[in-house]
Amino acid sequence: ILDDNYAIDGKHVFFQKDIIENADLNTFKILEDFYSKDRKNVYYREHKISGANPETFEILDDSYSKDRKNVYFMYDVLKGADPKSFRRIPETDFYRDKNNIFYSSEKVGSIKGENIKRINQNLIKNDGSLFMAFWKYDKFKNKKIEIITRNDSSLSYYIKDGKNIYYLARSMEEEVDGKLLKLKEIDYATFDFIDKEFSTYIKDKNGIYYVSRGGANKINADRDTFKIINVIFSKDKNNVFYDNVNLGIHSEGFEILAYVWDSTYYLRDKNNVYYLDAYIGPPAVKILKGADTKSFTVINDLYSKDKNNIFCDTEILRDADINTFEIALDDGEVTAKDSKNKYDRNCKIIK
Repeated sequence: ILDDNYAIDGKHVFFQKDIIENADLNTFKILEDFYSKDRKNVYYREHKISGANPETFEILDDSYSKDRKNVYFMYDVLKGADPKSFRRIPETDFYRDKNNIFYSSEKVGSIKGENIKRINQNLIKNDGSLFMAFWKYDKFKNKKIEIITRNDSSLSYYIKDGKNIYYLARSMEEEVDGKLLKLKEIDYATFDFIDKEFSTYIKDKNGIYYVSRGGANKINADRDTFKIINVIFSKDKNNVFYDNVNLGIHSEGFEILAYVWDSTYYLRDKNNVYYLDAYIGPPAVKILKGADTKSFTVINDLYSKDKNNIFCDTEILRDADINTFEIALDDGEVTAKDSKNKYDRNCKIIK
């Protein structure tokens, strides 16, 4: 064993459990992190960096390296990169050479001159263009754009170009990830945050909005009593909202009881307990009939209870004994049991 990652068994060199094929045992040398070399080749983890020169090879960071002829991302040549001028843009996730900006394994776009401004770790500006991750944006009205962001690590931005307001953000949804949205609904002069910590909520002279993939969606809420609960829920003196949708739930006594799984929740107000499903399509709210609001608690993503009943999803589990009911762990198809029955994943009694 050479270190935590590398070992030699007399015939092969290993990176963790993988053989570094054709590595020369006599001249093999660990460089640092995931890089190593022998007299002929350079390696990234267990992979040979094809064409890399051991004599002129230089490590830039955990993923980037270069030699006299090429720049490499992990173990592949970074196409179009000039090794002489290639360097990191300080305090960002971007690299540059004399001609282009690079992010990860991609050339993002060309640059003009040496004036590159860091907006935050994830966004930079050059001339009239912006760069975020794999995208370049350069269709703004003028070069003197104003960029508003929450903090140094934020992945969402509002951009003002003198005429239009845009929203730009990373997203888990591929079809909207990195998409530049023009917020046509917003009055330019009176645009503002409601709370900068929750950047998807904005306002202008005409109303309050929730910004999502469809643009700026107006929330029909009372402005004087509107309050942000978290990144997805808000309320006013009467109503609770998910995104910009009025859920028909009273704000008095409102509480998020549990996040169940992807965009599904247990909620309650002064009158009822609710199950919210916003996974596909518009948010759908269902009242848990018979649930006692004060004693209701969520057990797991399938079961819940109050002082009188056990619930499966949104329905009372009629045959369950509340006093002996318990979740069954590692018991095959059995998800729960009580003194009388065992229940499967559909909350059916197992005969």
